[in-house]
Amino acid sequence: TYAYTYTQKPPTGIKARPNVGIRLCNSDSTQPFRSVIDSSDYQQIHAGWQAVTDKIFIYDYWNNWSHMLLPYPDIHMIAKNIRYFVDHNALEISGLGTATRCKAGDRDAMFAWVTAKLLWNPALDVNDLILDFDLGYYGQAGPHMAAYNKLLLDSYEKCKNDEAMIKPKNKRRFGAELPLYSKDFIEKASLLFERAEKAAENKDVLNRVELAELSILYLQLEKGPEFAGANYKSILDKFTSICTQQEVHSLNQGEIQPALTQKINDWQERLNSFEQTP
Repeated sequence: TYAYTYTQKPPTGIKARPNVGIRLCNSDSTQPFRSVIDSSDYQQIHAGWQAVTDKIFIYDYWNNWSHMLLPYPDIHMIAKNIRYFVDHNALEISGLGTATRCKAGDRDAMFAWVTAKLLWNPALDVNDLILDFDLGYYGQAGPHMAAYNKLLLDSYEKCKNDEAMIKPKNKRRFGAELPLYSKDFIEKASLLFERAEKAAENKDVLNRVELAELSILYLQLEKGPEFAGANYKSILDKFTSICTQQEVHSLNQGEIQPALTQKINDWQERLNSFEQTP
């Protein structure tokens, strides 16, 4: 049975029957970059359920439900969570990532591969795993993709103590307003993707690079033409082209194809409005 939202708090004074397991959900969305290792509230809940049963199954949340394409540097948080759950006798760990809802979520393939490795062996080094994946999956473009992943993590480290990062106003559904998404970060990231595309040795690798690049294109589109300036139209055209070629139909949890079409139309209207402003 699920321990989720209003049922997450454990009961006291009872024991679960031997055939009952608890699917404990880490449903706190107020601090999306915080590990359970740093959450005394979650640790109390987990300990409370351990007093009720020795059959705890974890359901963790690893994505941004409203903006699955936004760059989300939470892979180290995921690793910390996995290690905590293993150390506290969880029988199973499941995580809701973007690939369950959106083909082009932020670095889906990397997240899936790295988390799978960590579930087999939580002691593995996360940075080593990311580098191994990038160099293997992206071929000759791998060094540039590895540089992008490092840029994202380094950029997060620089601003992680900002209140807007600790507690985003939209919680786990944060948008492009985060201080992480600075002009400097976007310019450097865009350059790395340009280099990765040029380095790709074949169409398959290029497709993988472009699918990952959707995150940076999406970020710029969300920030608007006021931010991207004269490049906004070409960014929108490239985003639309990649989505069409790679059959990307959804941008957030629960959407179907018309929602993507509507989003593209909204961005086009935003551009039209900007161009008509004196």
